[in-house]
Amino acid sequence: SFYFGYSRCTNDIRHRQSEILKRNFTSLCKTTKKRCQNIIVSGPLPTLHRGDEAFSRLSSLNSWLTSWCASNNFVFVNNWDCFWERPGLYRRDGLHLSWRGVLMLSDNI
Repeated sequence: SFYFGYSRCTNDIRHRQSEILKRNFTSLCKTTKKRCQNIIVSGPLPTLHRGDEAFSRLSSLNSWLTSWCASNNFVFVNNWDCFWERPGLYRRDGLHLSWRGVLMLSDNI
């Protein structure tokens, strides 16, 4: 199994590289699928207080991942709804998870 890093998604989104991120993700998943049949994709988490553009891009990425995973027979864990408007799951910076958020994410996965 592998975990496609959350900070990587956030950084690529922030730099407006959504299409590059999707292309890299697709390539990574197809390469990994050749070696491992049971791949679980854990979706991105919404951020708090990071602006409308970042939120919109992450939301779009989550929608794309949901669809892409279903079309390509990958298990997708949709974390979005569990973390949406739940500030107690984040540290004060609105980006990093609190201990409760870490527990929630590990339970989801």
